[in-house]
Amino acid sequence: MLSNDFALKVILKNRGRTRPKGHVAKFILFLLLMFQASETMADSKKTQEVKLPNGETVTNTVTNVAPTHQKTRVLNKQELSNIDAQSKEALAFVKYYLPKVKSADLKDYDLAFRAWQLSKEKRYSDAQVTQMLGSYLGNKCATDLNMEWVEINDEYGTDFAVRGKKAEVISFPYSIVQKRIEKKQYDFLYGVFYTIEKIQKDDSVKSR
Repeated sequence: MLSNDFALKVILKNRGRTRPKGHVAKFILFLLLMFQASETMADSKKTQEVKLPNGETVTNTVTNVAPTHQKTRVLNKQELSNIDAQSKEALAFVKYYLPKVKSADLKDYDLAFRAWQLSKEKRYSDAQVTQMLGSYLGNKCATDLNMEWVEINDEYGTDFAVRGKKAEVISFPYSIVQKRIEKKQYDFLYGVFYTIEKIQKDDSVKSR
């Protein structure tokens, strides 16, 4: 079982939204996809397991709370162009740390991230890695999982996210990467992507 955690926001049918396990300013990350146990902020919760394509298992913990007011805006062409540019830089990041890789996949991005963490001389700053890998993850979700880039503004702050076009699922790629850097965690991109894919197919998730 993987030893990371990440979160995203999901609206369940006939239920409230979810909320983080522990207050983290700006991280409006509502469905905690937990690989480790931690304290909850609400009384109502459920857990479910997601089996990844490589055979590993992710345990999800969902906590239900009252909805919060938010404003959502679809990103414009210039903003999407900037994200595309950062996503392309992410491939250069992988090739720098894994020069033998010709066609990088999610696992390669995870391996490159770990190599960056362990390197004595940091060619890329924390901010650069957050932007590059967050852009790559978000773009992959948008392309492969039928999602779109949006800006979310609510009581926690403002952040770019990807939102399902058919399911009420919102993920925050930049926050996900930033959290891993701060907590010195790794091996998460693969698990994040396939868990989002699984959750979007859940019958309990509200349709848009």
